[in-house]
Amino acid sequence: MSIFIIVIYALINISERSKSKDVERQNMIKNSTTCKNLIFNYEISVKKGKPILTKEQLEKKISEILKDKDEKIVIAENICSKEKRALEIEQNKRNKRKIGYKYQDYIFYIFDDNRELSRVELLDGIAEQLKITSIGEDIKILEIWQFNNLINKCHWNENKYEIGDVLTDDYYKIDVEDITWKDWLKNKNIQLKPQSPEYIKFIS
Repeated sequence: MSIFIIVIYALINISERSKSKDVERQNMIKNSTTCKNLIFNYEISVKKGKPILTKEQLEKKISEILKDKDEKIVIAENICSKEKRALEIEQNKRNKRKIGYKYQDYIFYIFDDNRELSRVELLDGIAEQLKITSIGEDIKILEIWQFNNLINKCHWNENKYEIGDVLTDDYYKIDVEDITWKDWLKNKNIQLKPQSPEYIKFIS
């Protein structure tokens, strides 16, 4: 019985290592421009009915490319660059959401049941909610909100603003207790006003 268990355990380990190698190989291929160009040209040739390689030859050629020292360096650099970029995107997302914590309640109360507001309405709301008396301070706050995607100009009307992705999209949540505008409206039992004619025309 113990021998049987050992055999099963060994087979599982072999299978897992095989899967790990397959994943690593696919990741290397995705980060090799040479491999991707080869595969692209192969697929085009197949669609035209004139394959430039057999499937076996393609796999062999890919393996040769992946073993090349210079190509390995390029692949490693591409993987590193992508990982660095992913970390930068994640950090940027977190930074914007953290700024959102500071201002989200002000923004939600300013918009209340409005889907969009004019610049004047927004600046008036900022001055009232944040108790601003200094000249130009409301504009600075507006610029901070825009820069961090807490508010955005409406695509359908550049003279109007809407609440931005950071406060409306679940993607930007960095904590289970984070709330979006939709959550806030539901908690406050607020029903939004009808969509504007400009928006309806924009999406139709």
